[in-house]
Parts: sequence; structure tokens; C-alpha cells
Amino acid sequence: MKDGAQVLVFANVKGGVTKTTTVLTTAMMLHLLGARVLVVDADPQGNTTDGLGYTGGALAYTLYSLMMGKASLEQVLKRTYFNRTTRVFYDPTDDEERQQLERDVQEKQAVRGPDLLPNNLRAAAAENELLPHPAWGSLIKDILLPLASHYDFIIIDTNPGLGKLTVNSFLAADYVVIPSIPERWPTDGITLLCGTIANAHEQNKALTVLGILFTRVRYAEHRRHMERVQQTILPQINQTFPWMKLTCFETYINETANFSRVTNERSNYILALANDAISIMYWGYLAELLRKIGSPFFEKARTMYQQLVTEYKAEQARLEGKKQQRAEIGGERR
Repeated sequence: MKDGAQVLVFANVKGGVTKTTTVLTTAMMLHLLGARVLVVDADPQGNTTDGLGYTGGALAYTLYSLMMGKASLEQVLKRTYFNRTTRVFYDPTDDEERQQLERDVQEKQAVRGPDLLPNNLRAAAAENELLPHPAWGSLIKDILLPLASHYDFIIIDTNPGLGKLTVNSFLAADYVVIPSIPERWPTDGITLLCGTIANAHEQNKALTVLGILFTRVRYAEHRRHMERVQQTILPQINQTFPWMKLTCFETYINETANFSRVTNERSNYILALANDAISIMYWGYLAELLRKIGSPFFEKARTMYQQLVTEYKAEQARLEGKKQQRAEIGGERR
């Protein structure tokens, strides 16, 4: 966004591709680097809102309320906090948690997280209710314009699909990231998604597609499909839309059962499992993303990634040494 925050939107027509997890992880990593971050939940499911602590159904005012002109920015914009020890986000919509948050803020046990424009299921009516609005496509952009100078990054999560909220997000954004599992159904929809991005690009010439980020990579077949995407799908898309120059991120994110555990705990992967291999992968992806957009935060992200890799390798070497030592002791006893 001109003279302000860089706006990134995460999109895929298929659900279950770790899009929201990637949004939350990206926002938290940038926040930890010292960037001023606003997260925008443009998905009526409200999972991003929940991931930052808030129960969407308990909120009277949301992003959609702003879009419909039924709330002020002050009523909608939320601060988020997580507990320094448990790494769990507080839910200020719950009376007991709000009181605990107030105590923990005084005791410096509550840590500020990214800011949030939340959403909930009321936004599911957008397809019909926004239709009569003559400028429906620019509503999110108009909301973000006065906020842009207050943040370094604005991160938008979208719903699986190509409806009005997603189109609004493209028209407000500088960059698009496409998280996708390397399987046929999620990647088949990328061509359709790129068509919608191309339509948005006609009105928003600043829009740039940063690439496909493969997530939940687990099987050898996943790696073979990643190759097929690069060899067949990308050339087709780039032939149709030469300006897009679509590529895949060099970094990819492996599958882990911890995605579900962290979500259920209402924490953030980077906070809950800071030294985990998946967290390190995410830091590598972030460094790559920031290099692509020429961000001044790139060096900080790269340094963090390199430091974590060094520590991880040292820990793995230490564990391997202990394993060998136990094996040697066992052999001597036999």
C-alpha cells in the first residue's frame, strides 16, 4: 500500500491447506522481529480471529460491520495478548479471561501480539449483501488506507473460494501468497485462482504474486507432485498471464500433528514450539518472502533462521552422541 504498510493476502480456493496457520505464523514471526503488524480476518469462518484469542461469535462488531458501514474502526480494531509462560492467547470476550488478562498486564505476564480486525459468520452474507453497494470491490482497501501508516505489514486471511471478500482482499493487497498442499485437488484450483488474481490485477496494478508455498509435505508422492506443478501447471499459467511470473517458494513446510495441537491450545506454532523443525522451516520461508519483497526486515529474519538452524543442528548432534553412548554401554554389558 502506497506510503504505508505492505499488504499481503493469503489465498487458495481449497480449504485445509494450512492457509490460516501460515497467516498466523507469518504475522507472529514479523511481530517478533519488531514489525508493526495488523492481521485482517476476511474469512467468515473466523479461524484467524479465534487463533488470536477472540471468540468470533461473541463479537458485536467485525470487519464485515465496517464494510457495511455499521461500526467504527475504534469499535472493531482489537489488541491481542498471549501469556508469557503458557504462550496461549487470551480471549477478552470471556469475562474471566478478560479479568485475568487485566491482572497479567499489570504483572507483565501478558505480552502484546499483532493487532486484529476480526470476523465471524455474519460475513457469510457478503455475497448477497454487498452486491447493491456500488463500490463493493474497494471496501477493504478503503478501511485499510487510514491504517497503513500505523503498520509495517497488514496480513489478510481469506476464505476458501473466490467470493467478494477474497476479491476485496486482492484489490487492497500488494502481494499474494498461495499456500497449497502438493496434491491434485488443491493444486488444480490454482489456475482458477490465478484467473481471479489476474482480473483483480487489471484494477490493482501493484498486485504481485509471490508464489506457491507448499505445506503439509509428507510423502514421496508429494515431492513428485511439487515437480509436476513446476513442470506443467506453472508454465501454463505463465503463458496465460505472462506478467504474473508465478513460481514456487524454495522453502516448503512439512506435515506435523502439532498443527492441530497448537490450534486446539489457541497458541501459535512459533511461540509454542520455537525450536521445532517446522518453526525453522517457517522462518526460512519468511526470510525468502522478505527477500522477494525487498523488506528491511529481511536481514533480521535471515539471522533468526540461521541461528535456529545452528542451534537445531547442535541439538541433533548432542542427541545422536547420547544415543551412540547408550549403544556403546549396552554393547559392553552384553
